[in-house]
Amino acid sequence: MSELNTICPICKGLGKIELSQSETKNFTEFKKRAVKTLYDDGFGVRQIMRLLNYKSPRSVSSILKLY
Repeated sequence: MSELNTICPICKGLGKIELSQSETKNFTEFKKRAVKTLYDDGFGVRQIMRLLNYKSPRSVSSILKLY
């Protein structure tokens, strides 16, 4: 069995994410940017929903329509 090595597209494999001052105050903007980044890197809507703790796929879809 082969292992699948993947690197987190948000932190680029560093294991931590640096937030700017504005993102620290407004965490929802960070999550929206994370949704866009994950989607562009090939993750599905339901995968993104589970990773970022959204309650429905519609929430993720509506964010993607805005960006």
